Amino acid sequence: MVVFITLIFWACFYVKFSSTGNGQHVGYVTAVDQNGYIYKNYQVYFKTDTLSSQEDVYCINKSNKSLVDMAKRASVTRKLVTIEYHGVRGIGLDICGGDEIDSIK
Repeated sequence: MVVFITLIFWACFYVKFSSTGNGQHVGYVTAVDQNGYIYKNYQVYFKTDTLSSQEDVYCINKSNKSLVDMAKRASVTRKLVTIEYHGVRGIGLDICGGDEIDSIK
């Protein structure tokens, strides 16, 4: 019984409930920050127009180093890019909450 309860407890940290859909966003990466206490994923700040005050926030999982590097390069060069993302609803230590970036073109 203890083993079963322990497995249920740990499973709760890695559960994705559903997807909120996929999408694309064209604009500029303004910053890339790593945040979190133990499992530090990356937050990518994104604007459709460099003069706009509205900034959207997307996530990149810490295990996707090549995508993190692409986002950092895009923030330095300030080139117009297209990101493709999918939304995630779930809880977990290593799960991006909200919209997770799949690719940067």
